[in-house]
Amino acid sequence: MGKKLLVYHKVANNTDYKYWYCEKCNNYTCKPTQHCIFCKKCFHFRDHHCFFLGTCILRQNIGNFILFCFYTSLTCIYSLCILGPYLYENINHVMKADTFNIFLNFCFPIALVRLLHSRENTYILLVTVFDILVSILCICLVYATWKLHSCMTGKQRYANISGKQNLKEIFGSYGLSNIIFPYNGLIGTRDLHGKYELKQV
Repeated sequence: MGKKLLVYHKVANNTDYKYWYCEKCNNYTCKPTQHCIFCKKCFHFRDHHCFFLGTCILRQNIGNFILFCFYTSLTCIYSLCILGPYLYENINHVMKADTFNIFLNFCFPIALVRLLHSRENTYILLVTVFDILVSILCICLVYATWKLHSCMTGKQRYANISGKQNLKEIFGSYGLSNIIFPYNGLIGTRDLHGKYELKQV
C-alpha cells in the first residue's frame, strides 16, 4: 500500500486546506483514500478488492457486491438441489447403507476415505463438487449478510469514516426490489418517473 502523507496548505486568507498525498499514485487528494495495488489507483470509501468482480468494492458499488454474493448463494442452492438427490441415490445404491452412513458420505474427508476404499472413483468428483458448493453457499451467504448488516448499522468503515446507509443508498432507489430486478443501481439509481441520478456518497 502506498504511504499516505497529510499535507497542510495555507492560502491567502489564512485558511488551512488538508491534502493527502499517495506515493504510489503521485497524486494529491482532498479526502483520505486507500491505494489498491491491483487497480493501481486510490479510491475514496474503499472496502476491499474483489478478484471475482475484478474491481475494488467501494461504498458506491457495495450493493452490487452484496447482490453478487446472494446470487452466488442462490446458484449454489440450485446446483445442490440438482446434484444432491442424484448423489444420494447413487451412494445409497452402491453402499446399501442406512441414513446416518449416507449422511457421513457427504462429509468430505470421510467420503473420500470410504470412496477410495470402495473403488468407486466416479463419485469422488461428485462428492467434492457437492462439498465445495456447500462451502461456497455458506461463505457467500454469511459474508453478504454481514456486509449488509454492517452497512445498515454503520459498522462499515471507509478510511476512518462511518455512517449508516439505508437500503436506497445501498441498492438504489428501488431498494430490496433490486434483488429481483438487478439492472437498477448498477450504474446509477433511477426513480419511478424515469429520471436518472447518480448515487450520492
